[in-house]
Amino acid sequence: MQPGLRTVQGTLREALLCLTQEHIGLEFAGRTDAGVHALGQVVSFATAFRHGPVVLQRGLNAVLPRDVAVRGAEEVDASFDARRSATERWYRYTVHVGPVPQPLLQRTTWFFPRPLDVERMTAAARHLLGVHDFIAFGNVPGGRGSSIRQMTHASACQQGDSLVHIDVKATAFLKHMARAISGLLLRVGTGEVAPEEVARVLAERDRHAAGPVAPARGLCLMSVSYTRGGVERG
Repeated sequence: MQPGLRTVQGTLREALLCLTQEHIGLEFAGRTDAGVHALGQVVSFATAFRHGPVVLQRGLNAVLPRDVAVRGAEEVDASFDARRSATERWYRYTVHVGPVPQPLLQRTTWFFPRPLDVERMTAAARHLLGVHDFIAFGNVPGGRGSSIRQMTHASACQQGDSLVHIDVKATAFLKHMARAISGLLLRVGTGEVAPEEVARVLAERDRHAAGPVAPARGLCLMSVSYTRGGVERG
């Protein structure tokens, strides 16, 4: 929620109020910066609505604006919390590489008119795997708590002739962490930075050396995973 600003949380709360006549508190799996997208955001809440999740989903989609949609709904135990119960989050950063911008891609990609060495980027990303202090790549939300996180996947790949994806998965992310990592890996891809520099930035906790964060519009929260009955669900 942001005073005076339109947000996904505020929009969903308004839709729930319209449907249930309840002022419902929402717990999101992760916060996204202004301009960042979410394909697989997860939200948990308690409600007295008695018509089941299918009817709730249908009703919400009937009143939500066109740029927000509920892709699924289900009942869960009272102990479930969208943020605290999550075991892994997957972010994808997408750049459009080419000599000419494509207007239809501008909302969800960063136009990057320089060639990128994807294999070099993936080699650099491997230095991020494991449990590390990621303070060089972000801030602890609220300024409290640990900046240690576990990175379970980090890679770059090319889709077709013009799209490059940077995929990072971790137990949790610091504020701006995915965008800062993407910005540094893109500098590796252009040859400006050596792949080994990623390990140095990480070890020395050097926020300045990590460089500027990539623009928000290229980042998307793809999915959030949970363990239920020993089975990973995303």
